Amino acid sequence: MKKVHRNYHIFLFIILTGIAFSSCKTTRIISETNLKPIRTSRLIENINKNALNYEYLTIRKINCQYRDENEKATFRANVKAIKDEAIVVSFNKLNIPFGRVYLTPDSVKFINHMDKTYFLGDYSFLRELFNIDLGFYDVQSILANNVFSYRNSDENDFRNLESYIDSGMYIIQSVNNRKLDKIVSEEKNQKADRLVKRFNDGAFIIQKIAIWPRSFNISEIKIEDSNNRQQVQFNFDDYTKLDQKDYPGEIDMNFISGKGGISMKMKLSGFSTDKINNLNFNIPQRYQQMVLNR
Repeated sequence: MKKVHRNYHIFLFIILTGIAFSSCKTTRIISETNLKPIRTSRLIENINKNALNYEYLTIRKINCQYRDENEKATFRANVKAIKDEAIVVSFNKLNIPFGRVYLTPDSVKFINHMDKTYFLGDYSFLRELFNIDLGFYDVQSILANNVFSYRNSDENDFRNLESYIDSGMYIIQSVNNRKLDKIVSEEKNQKADRLVKRFNDGAFIIQKIAIWPRSFNISEIKIEDSNNRQQVQFNFDDYTKLDQKDYPGEIDMNFISGKGGISMKMKLSGFSTDKINNLNFNIPQRYQQMVLNR
């Protein structure tokens, strides 16, 4: 088993975000004033109606711009997905394949053709690396441009979320965290300290989703662990039509921690919902299994 000392942030970031989405540009929707409140369940229902309910999804061309504290990189990727079964992300540089990610509901696999190595594991390493509990169905929801509650194994359980209006946008946010945010912002420090003692660390991981009021398209997803000073943020823009649904053609992703930041900007094109017969993922025998540095 080979322990790799190179920088695998690009690989980890691709897995974390689940890479997705489509092409053409449309005019960005302007936030509105004088919005009427909508209960959380109704807001989620409106988002679900506009989500891409795909059985098969192919995205042939994704232009990626990656940046961290030490380096910049540009490369291309493509995605093939079969709903509830698997998501495969392949990426290349100058038309030369250099990596492949294979996600299933219970496993994560990766091939690095440059180092002739591979990784086999599950989603627990994401929790250990980023302290964020994301799994296959969360990635699939992001791929479909749908809402999800990352704390719950039941994808239809949104009881820990509530909605409100902020800056002309609908917001869905974790209930306990919004209550704590309000207390802290009002400088009621003693009460905030008591709440911190009552809840475990996981209760203070904030999930926040911003939604455009007319289209009910998702504008932003943010998951923040204030205790560990870590944050993952997805921004969606340039929506177009795909199978009569609105679908983002640009995605910006950022991961921030005490060790620095990682960002990825993506523009996407060449998509299809035609049937995919199989998703091949073969590991060459000469490749060595790797252990990721944590």
